[in-house]
Amino acid sequence: MASEAEQRPGGRLRRAPALARAWSLLFVVLCLMLCVPRAVQAQENGAPLPPFRVYATADGMSQAEVGVLAQDQSGYLWMGTLRGLNRFDGSRFTSFTIAEGLRQNHLTALLVDGRNRVWVGDAQGGVSMVKDDAVRLTISPPPGPVSPVAGLYEWRDQLLVATQGNGLWIVTVPGTGTDADPTKAPDWIKLEGLPENIDQLLGDRRQLALRSGTEVWSADVGTNPTFRRLQVQVNFNCQAPCNICNIADCLFKFFDNWQR
Repeated sequence: MASEAEQRPGGRLRRAPALARAWSLLFVVLCLMLCVPRAVQAQENGAPLPPFRVYATADGMSQAEVGVLAQDQSGYLWMGTLRGLNRFDGSRFTSFTIAEGLRQNHLTALLVDGRNRVWVGDAQGGVSMVKDDAVRLTISPPPGPVSPVAGLYEWRDQLLVATQGNGLWIVTVPGTGTDADPTKAPDWIKLEGLPENIDQLLGDRRQLALRSGTEVWSADVGTNPTFRRLQVQVNFNCQAPCNICNIADCLFKFFDNWQR
């Protein structure tokens, strides 16, 4: 367990007050990261830019290309890269790679659960879990074609694992509700009737949403998540790589309506 001094370093990131606000903050950061090329173009056209602090491998990161990120309950920012997981406390980075026990270094999904454990999905379809500054569990991919994990969601002491090519799965790990038992094999159950290629999985305590291409599916978080296809399509009206901004905006409009 990290000491009080480690949990409260100078310049530590502030804790998000609510899940929805945390997701919104992370997507704003992600959109800013993905839209840097446009910012560079604006600078070339003479437009002023806000001050940015750029972090890279020279600052302690295992790799500078961040694909996924999340903030935990202690305020730490976690980043998944092509070469491992990085934790940022506001001043320094701590890295987790295969050498520290991860299944794979190329990380494609990230989740902080209600017990402040960090789950990461990798490009081969597997999952690893970090707790108390150590990798405590690794889960092999589900049956079927090898597909990157596109999203993770905590559901009733189980994990929903969305993949890009192998559909949506529920994985039950013995002991997941308290302390996962790494000696026991996980149980994978596939949710049928959904697209095989899932690009995003998002959710809060009440609702889930997944995106496959331009299609959006939603489900209530109940005893058994049943997804329904929404009669709407995501509008891709800006140039890559900023399409994620439109996708996030579309999904959060649904979340806002659900919460009212």
